[in-house]
Amino acid sequence: MTHISLEKRTRICTLINEGYSSHYIASKENVDQSSVIRIKQKVEATGSVKDLPKTGHPRIFTSHDERNVVRLITTGECSTAADIQKKLKSDDQIDVSVCTVKRTLHRNGLSSRIKRKKPYLKKKHREQRLKFAKKYRNWSVEDWNKDNDPKHTANLTKQWFNDNGIELLDWPPQSPDLNSIEHLWNEIDRRLRKLENQVHNQDQLWDAIQKIWIEMDDEFLSRLINSMPQRIEDVIKVKGGYTRW
Repeated sequence: MTHISLEKRTRICTLINEGYSSHYIASKENVDQSSVIRIKQKVEATGSVKDLPKTGHPRIFTSHDERNVVRLITTGECSTAADIQKKLKSDDQIDVSVCTVKRTLHRNGLSSRIKRKKPYLKKKHREQRLKFAKKYRNWSVEDWNKDNDPKHTANLTKQWFNDNGIELLDWPPQSPDLNSIEHLWNEIDRRLRKLENQVHNQDQLWDAIQKIWIEMDDEFLSRLINSMPQRIEDVIKVKGGYTRW
């Protein structure tokens, strides 16, 4: 079998990731279609297009790297595997393919993740968002801890907050990007999906949620809270419009 250079294998992997057929890729890169299929199978099995040592190979990511990949998606810092690949290369000098990142996400239950559709913003929503962002621009990360969910604004809840000296914020509507707890719910949902074969009734579901909450990584929660000042700045930058969050 003719040896295919690493550079060409990388291009083939990119084309596979972009959804092109093996027939098209073979024609474009001037290789046999069977070679394209083998490269695809190799990437799916190993997460790499590189030649591996005959005696085996270490995993490309350490456990810390893998947790970081998951956090980049679940905190909203990155929204695609390609975004993660670029950030790993620029921030951590980790050079891997998009295919490798996708396999890592797949191992952690994120292979079918669909980016949520952004809520429609009317002019009044943009104005409310911009006003809110400017009002709380100088808040520290410790100040961000509540949202505008109806259960948090019900009369009984409001009274409890008032009795305990807790200020309720005038959160703007249509603004999940200004509420980092949305990413926390996504993370809880992701972990629950991994347990779907172990949860069969409401009591087991509640027990599972409590266990997930207790085991929630402090670093993950801190990153969500620490993202609030940047979310505020991003809203101001786009004058109340859509942000990357």
